[in-house]
Amino acid sequence: MSKVCHIGNGFSIEAGGRIWNSAPWQCRIVLSDGTESLFSDAACEISEYVTGVGKGYKAVYTNFPGIPGLVLECRVWAENSTGDVIFEMAPIQDANVKEIFWPAPFENNAKEAMTVLPLMHGCLIPNYGKENILPENWMQCYGITFENGRYSCSRSMYMQFYGQYDNDGAVMTIFETRYDGGMDTQCGDEKPVLVAPRWRESLGKIGYVRKLRMKFLPAGSDYNHIAKAYREYIRSIGELVTLRQKAAVNPRVDDLIGRPVVHTYIWYHTAESSDRYDAEHPEKNDRFQTFDYVAEHLRQLRARGQEKALLHLDGWGRRGYDNQHPDYLPPAEHLGGWKGMKDLQDTCHEIGYFFGIHDQFRDYFYDADSFNEELAVHNEDGGVTVHGIWGGGKQTYLCATQAPFYVRRNYDALYEHGIMPDNAYLDVFSCVELDECFHREHPMTREECAKERLRCFREAGMRGTIIQSEEGIDWAFPGLAFLHHAPHAPLDGHPGQYTGIRIPLLDLVYHDCIVIPWTNNGDGSGISGENEGALFALLHGGSTYVNLDADEEAIEMAKVISDWQEEVQYREMLRHEMVDGNPRHQKTWFEGGYAAEVDLDAGTYLLTRAE
Repeated sequence: MSKVCHIGNGFSIEAGGRIWNSAPWQCRIVLSDGTESLFSDAACEISEYVTGVGKGYKAVYTNFPGIPGLVLECRVWAENSTGDVIFEMAPIQDANVKEIFWPAPFENNAKEAMTVLPLMHGCLIPNYGKENILPENWMQCYGITFENGRYSCSRSMYMQFYGQYDNDGAVMTIFETRYDGGMDTQCGDEKPVLVAPRWRESLGKIGYVRKLRMKFLPAGSDYNHIAKAYREYIRSIGELVTLRQKAAVNPRVDDLIGRPVVHTYIWYHTAESSDRYDAEHPEKNDRFQTFDYVAEHLRQLRARGQEKALLHLDGWGRRGYDNQHPDYLPPAEHLGGWKGMKDLQDTCHEIGYFFGIHDQFRDYFYDADSFNEELAVHNEDGGVTVHGIWGGGKQTYLCATQAPFYVRRNYDALYEHGIMPDNAYLDVFSCVELDECFHREHPMTREECAKERLRCFREAGMRGTIIQSEEGIDWAFPGLAFLHHAPHAPLDGHPGQYTGIRIPLLDLVYHDCIVIPWTNNGDGSGISGENEGALFALLHGGSTYVNLDADEEAIEMAKVISDWQEEVQYREMLRHEMVDGNPRHQKTWFEGGYAAEVDLDAGTYLLTRAE
C-alpha cells in the first residue's frame, strides 16, 4: 500500500518498494500579465484527508500575493485498491489566472535514469548528457513554430502521460483531466531532467478539479512497462478501441490493412494574400494536373505491379489545395469537374484501389462564399486570429461547434454527384492543439472542441467511409482508422536529427488500434537516410507510401511492408529494445511470436514469423 506525506512545499511518496521525493521547486501561478505568484508565499493549512477508498493529506492555499480571490484545495492521497496516488487541485474560489504549475516534479539524480516523453511518437531523454536538451521552441514544421509550451492533446503530447525510471523502479503520471494539462520540462547539458505538470485556464478560469494519477512500478521496469500501464488505463476508461472492433462496425477497415498510400494532388493554387505568393514568378503560383492524368498514372502504377493501394488526393476543390475551405465545391472544371472526379473514383475501383480525398474543416478562408467571421473561433479579447500561412491566403479558424454542419453539407453534395469516398482525410484535427472559443453564441472549451472534432469524423464516416486524420494524438483514436503519419520529433535546426532517443512509444500502446504509414524520405519528421522510413515501417508493423511514378524496386519494398503489416497489424506490440543498447539497432515483438529487427546503419532488417 502506498503512503503519502506532506513535507514543506513538497511531498514524499512511499510506493513500488521505494521512496519518491519531490524536487526543490517553485509551484506557482502565472497571471494574465505574465507576473507570477508562488505557492510558498501563500497561506497554507494542512489536514489529513481520509475517505473510504484512500488516505493522504489536504492543503488549502489562500492569500496568494496579487490574487486575493483565489483559494485552492490540493489533495494528495493513495488509493487503497491500486496503490496509485491521486493529485487533485480544486478551486474553491476562482480567479482569472492563465496557468498553475502544480505539483512539484520528482527528484531523481541517478545517472542511469531515463525520462519517457510522448513527444510525437515517443522518446527517451537521458538524465545526463547532450541528448536531454529540449529547446523551448522545439517543433518547426514548414517553418512554423507550433508549440512554445508542451501542452497535452498536441504534438507535444501524443498521449496524456509522462514517466521516469531508473534501476530501482518507475513512476508514470497520467493526466486524468487531460484537455487543459501539459508538461513543464527543465533540463540541459549535464543536468538531471525535471518534468512537472502545468494546468492552463479554460475559458478564462481554472473552473473545475484538475486530476493526476501516478502509478509506481517496481525495480526492473522501463518504458515498455510504462507504456503497458498506460494502455491498461486507457482500456479502463473505455477508450481502447482496436482495429478489430472498428472493422466490426465498418468492414472496410479490414480491407485497409496492407494498402500503401498513394498521396498525390490535382491543383496547388497560391492566392495573392498568401505569405507563399511568389510575385516575381507568378507562374509558380499554380501547379495542376487533371483527374484524367491521375487516373492514367494509377493504371500505369497497377500495371507495374502495385496490386493494392489507397489514393489520398489533395487539391480537388474548385480552387485547389488549402483554398476557400469550407466552400470548396464543385471540383474545378479545368481539372475535369464532377465527371472527372467520378471517373477517377471509378478507375480506382476498377483496378482494386481505394479512392480517398483530402478534406479540411478548421482553416476558414475569408474568400469562402459563406464566410462569416461570427462563426470563427473568437479569442478572449473578442478578436479572431488572422494569418496567410497557407496557399489560400487570408484566413482564420472555423469554430468546431460549426464544423459538423459543413461536413454534413459537403458530403451530402458529394454523394449526390456519385462521389462516395472509400477514405477521407480530415486534415489537422488530430495534429493541432484543441481550440477554445469565447464567442457568446458558441462558446467552446478544449474538451468540447475534441468532442466536436470526433463528431466531424462520425459525420464523414456515416456511409462507410474510413476516416483518417493527420497525426497521433490519442483523444482522436476512437474516431479514426488510420493516420497520415505519426513520426518522431525532429530537432529544430538540426536536419536529420531528432529529440532524444526514438522509441515506438505510441505503438507500444496503440499498434493494434490505428494504422500508421511511414514515409521513406527525409521530410522533417525525424526520418532521414536511404530506406530509413521503410525500416521504421517494418519495425513498427505499419503501412507505407508509394509514389504515383514508383519504380519496380519501390513497389517491391512496399509489398514487403504490406505483407508484414497484414501479418502483424491486428497484433499488440508487446515489447521493444535497443539491441546491445544501440539506438540505431532496434527490435520489436508482437503477439503470437512475431518480431522485427532493423539495423538503421546497415540498412538491413530481419522479420521473424510464428512457426
